[in-house]
Amino acid sequence: MTAKQYLRDIGDKVEFYYNARCRAIDYITKHKLKNPGLQTNIVLISAIWAASQFEKEITNDELEVIFGLYPKTNEAKFDVYGLSPDHKELTLGELFDITVENF
Repeated sequence: MTAKQYLRDIGDKVEFYYNARCRAIDYITKHKLKNPGLQTNIVLISAIWAASQFEKEITNDELEVIFGLYPKTNEAKFDVYGLSPDHKELTLGELFDITVENF
C-alpha cells in the first residue's frame, strides 16, 4: 500500500465516523431529544456502530480523538466498547431507537 492510499484510507474512515455522528445529531434533532445523557448515548452509539462497520471495537482514547476531546490526564484509558453480537446486523437507526427505548 502506498503512502497516498494509506492516507486516503484514513480519510475515508474519518469521513465515515463524521457521517455517523451527523446522523446521530440529525436523529436527536428530529426526535427532539432533550436529555443530555440520552443525547450523549446516541452520539456514542454512532461511533461504536461506525467502528463495528470496520469490524473493530473502540477505546476511550479513540473516542476522545474522534470527538476532538482532550483528556484531563495523560493516563491512557483502555476501556473497550463494541456492539453485542445480536446488535451487529442492526442499522444505525435501529440502534438509535433501541438506545432511546432502553434509556
